[in-house]
Amino acid sequence: MSLLTLPIFLILAQPALAGQAESPATQLIRVDRGLQVVVFPDRVRLQYDLGLSSSAANALLKKSAPDHADIEDRRALMEAFRDLALPEIQRRCRITVNASPLALRAVETRIFPKHYVQLTFIFEAPLADTGDVVRLQLVDGSFRGCDGNHLIALKTDDGAMLRSSTVPLILARVPRQSLSNDSAAQREEARRAEAVVQRILPNAESAKETQENPPEKPTDTGNQTNISIVQEDSQWAKLLLVIGCCVWIFARIVIRWRRRP
Repeated sequence: MSLLTLPIFLILAQPALAGQAESPATQLIRVDRGLQVVVFPDRVRLQYDLGLSSSAANALLKKSAPDHADIEDRRALMEAFRDLALPEIQRRCRITVNASPLALRAVETRIFPKHYVQLTFIFEAPLADTGDVVRLQLVDGSFRGCDGNHLIALKTDDGAMLRSSTVPLILARVPRQSLSNDSAAQREEARRAEAVVQRILPNAESAKETQENPPEKPTDTGNQTNISIVQEDSQWAKLLLVIGCCVWIFARIVIRWRRRP
């Protein structure tokens, strides 16, 4: 899935919209989540898509602020919900690399008020130089207590290679997982992803190329100089030979001229 286009998760979430009316307050609030993780050699990038209805967004805003008045305009509603969701995801979506937590930094947010997936957050975190092999774990604790699909995908890019993963590469291949019908263990499993990534760092790449294609070493610098000298001597020898032939011819002419009566 390209991180610069509309979320593929939008396609996955659309069928849920047909069977989802505006949820009464007595029903479980539905929030569909789609997480696309991309591991680069030097950083981790997370695209977090949120699909929910206007009533679900208003209900969650009321839970955080009981005096919240319903917002009818969808863009204004999503702008208000964005301010609630952003710190929630940063606090509760935990990514660790080799057991060390990453600090997710929000680099972009997008609002799609005319679609079911109405919010997309893009986070990034740098990867420390902890070796070529990276063991990554993701546990998403955002919006606990909410119903909905919870999808996670993980892939690599730009010189990193995936050794193993517990989730598919892209969201389009993730089975839809509704948390309300599962056991507690299944719900927790849907929130987790683990992967082992091989990084090709610049210095490691250079070393690998050097090992695979070692530069040709000169056998003997003196020999190279001798070869050059031999070539020059050969040219001088040819020149001297020509001069010698000319002198010999000239000498023969002089001798014959003197012998004439």
